[in-house]
Amino acid sequence: MDFALEKQNILHWIQNLKDKKIIEKLLDLKEENESSNFENKLIQKGLEDVLHGNTSSHEEVKKRFETKFAK
Repeated sequence: MDFALEKQNILHWIQNLKDKKIIEKLLDLKEENESSNFENKLIQKGLEDVLHGNTSSHEEVKKRFETKFAK
């Protein structure tokens, strides 16, 4: 499959699209994909932190939250 050609075909189809429902679905798909990319970046950063030893134990996190939210 020639992905460059397929992308051109999709762009041409979108440019001529008049159905609002399909456009809304495409916008939803775009938003989901952008969120997913953001989430993947956060996960990747977390994995890098683990590799570099930038972690906290469960007890350390628990103490920070207890201090922060103590009444």
